[in-house]
Amino acid sequence: MRTLLAIAALTISVTSGAQGSVELTDGVLAFEQGRYQTALEKFEQAASEGNPNAQYLLGKMHEDATGVEYNPAKAISWYRVAAENGSAEAAFKLAEAYRDGIFLPEDFATAINWYRQAADRGLAKAQYELGVIYDLGIEVPRDDREAAEWFALASEQGDSDSQFNLGTMYESGEGVDQNYAQAADLYRRAAERGNYFAADQLGLLYLAGKGVEQNFEEAAIYFRQAADAGWPAAKLNLGMLYEKGDGVGQSYSTASRLYRQAAEIGLADAQAALGNLYAQGRGVPQDYVEAYLWLNLASAGDSAGAAARRGEVASLMTPEQIAQAQGMSRDCLNNKYKNCGR
Repeated sequence: MRTLLAIAALTISVTSGAQGSVELTDGVLAFEQGRYQTALEKFEQAASEGNPNAQYLLGKMHEDATGVEYNPAKAISWYRVAAENGSAEAAFKLAEAYRDGIFLPEDFATAINWYRQAADRGLAKAQYELGVIYDLGIEVPRDDREAAEWFALASEQGDSDSQFNLGTMYESGEGVDQNYAQAADLYRRAAERGNYFAADQLGLLYLAGKGVEQNFEEAAIYFRQAADAGWPAAKLNLGMLYEKGDGVGQSYSTASRLYRQAAEIGLADAQAALGNLYAQGRGVPQDYVEAYLWLNLASAGDSAGAAARRGEVASLMTPEQIAQAQGMSRDCLNNKYKNCGR
């Protein structure tokens, strides 16, 4: 419901003076007060005068069953009228329907056409979708440069996913000239909007001193932002800083806690890091069985060096201990990394 009102408030602000704008405003106020029948009548009056935003909102009411019976056919009908009259939101709705085959036959080519119409009208989320389509080559030839252009347009409107994706392109030099400073700026803007993927990547740039001056303290800040949001890679990266004491006070126990959180989600490099701490008795009691368990899992996940390190630990164990650790590994895998160890 709030989404409907938020969109309505936006459309009113940009269509003041347009046909049906008074009725549209009255309809939104009625809707906000829960007078849905009045809202419906006002929207229908504005829609009959050709107001595309009222037409779009009628589609939303029928799709969401707000004040009217659920009627996807009517919703699509209103979305189509609204889109043909210039509504970017309605065009986006049609694109989604054709893309997913919901309410309409699945037709990705037609979906792309509607995405493009919405994007050309300035809708950031449509620009993002087109960027993804061209970046991955979904039903179109892959085109990094066109993807970058769409991501750039959406980034200018503050779309954090587009800022992150464009940042990765500047970091790798795909579709644009490689520019670490530009990548860092985009990651920062996205991180400020809560994008934890971008926060983690920005932390890596600070760690390596690419595009920014090397600064472990700043790296820790951004890794922590992403780690607090639950991103496993950031937990690993922050754990490594705590293990080494770079940018934070050295704390093996904090490192082990972060490694375990990421390891229990299945991140192989975190499993290897946790196994190494058990082997050394840092932050956790020294335990070769536990060390073998986590290194064995990391090896199965192709973590570099995990198999060799597992062999080193095995050389310090009895056959019985190795058999126990292998059994624990199987149990851990069967339990999807939950309640692993002893």
